[in-house]
Amino acid sequence: MNAEGQRGGGQLRSAIAVAAIDEVRSDRDRIMDLHFSPEEVVEVKGRHPRTTAGFLAVKEALCALYRDVVPAGRCEATDFTLSHDEQGRPVLVGAPGPIGAPRSTWISIAHTRELAYGLAVFQERGRG
Repeated sequence: MNAEGQRGGGQLRSAIAVAAIDEVRSDRDRIMDLHFSPEEVVEVKGRHPRTTAGFLAVKEALCALYRDVVPAGRCEATDFTLSHDEQGRPVLVGAPGPIGAPRSTWISIAHTRELAYGLAVFQERGRG
């Protein structure tokens, strides 16, 4: 990566967000109703609240990233659909605009005992 945040021919943009696990635990059903698709609710319902907090944090990071990439754009957490791959890693399976382009956006979730961190990274593709 060079000093301009470029790698492989496109500028990298990133966003990070944080969700408090205890707050998510105490208001989990409302958070899932407001921010998650029915498929995502099924995905996280039986898991530890840190999974819900991680999904929420990465969705907030994706919204921040979207607003950076599409300055006039508006988005909600429900515009982004998350799942887990066969190894249990979070994956982005649906997103609007350039964020949703194949192999353009990566996500990661990390936890402490109290907090879940969501990271979203977007690589702009070269034009022409």
